[in-house]
Amino acid sequence: MEPIFKSEDRIWYVTGTSSGLGLNLVTQLAKKPNTKVVAITRNPAETKSRIDPELLENVFIIKADVTNEESVKESIKQTMEKFGRIDCVVNNAGFGIAGAVEEISNEEMRKIFDVNFFGLLNVIRNVNPILREQRSGFIFNISSVAGWLGLGELSAYCSSKFAVTGLTISLEQEMAQFGVKVVLVSPSGFKSSFVDTGMSLPKNRIDVYKTDDRCVWLDDIVNNARGNPDKFSEVVINISESENPPKNIFLGTHAMQFMRGWFAAQTAELEKNLPITIGTDYENAPKIEY
Repeated sequence: MEPIFKSEDRIWYVTGTSSGLGLNLVTQLAKKPNTKVVAITRNPAETKSRIDPELLENVFIIKADVTNEESVKESIKQTMEKFGRIDCVVNNAGFGIAGAVEEISNEEMRKIFDVNFFGLLNVIRNVNPILREQRSGFIFNISSVAGWLGLGELSAYCSSKFAVTGLTISLEQEMAQFGVKVVLVSPSGFKSSFVDTGMSLPKNRIDVYKTDDRCVWLDDIVNNARGNPDKFSEVVINISESENPPKNIFLGTHAMQFMRGWFAAQTAELEKNLPITIGTDYENAPKIEY
């Protein structure tokens, strides 16, 4: 089957599009001329119902489960059959569990990694050959400031996003030689439905951690979130049109506050422990500048 592709169209492949930032991005992309967006979702009817009917001609909704590699492969196959190429990939699918490490079961930890990390990996592994052959394209991996900071209330979520951060930094170095640009996006709080629809609590609650109280804490975060989803989408779209895009970008004033404090604390700790750090070398090892 020949791809139904117009050379002026730019093709986006976005996961996690039934709500939140993913749905907003699909909507904003669908408004752009010469742009088609493939919306990957487990709930096509839900995604479709939330998009302006006038924009649907620019949206190709595919039911797929990112945790199932065969499902991901099929969605990419359908995309290529219809459009013949993929220009921008946005790995946005994800969810969270609010709970202490002791409360999180292996099953719950594996589930969050299956979506947040391995789901993203399934997409990357199967889209990379296309982008390599094209010698062009963008991959946006949506992490979080929680992928840099340890937050006691979100141990499982942080762990999965730390993994995304590490993978993305490595992936950028691997794909640059093929002309493929990889961008790590780490937002702080944005007003979305993530806490309502994408956050859960562990089955095993331990009273001393006051886990149930975290629902109130998370609601406060959302209610006081400064991030505008429209501006999130605008940034991602603008970066995709840049000749020299950032490799890593934080979004939100809170992200800047958090990360400045975190980097300063890590630098201070490094300097404090410097004698111990360099003291572990062999005594006769060649001296190097640090």
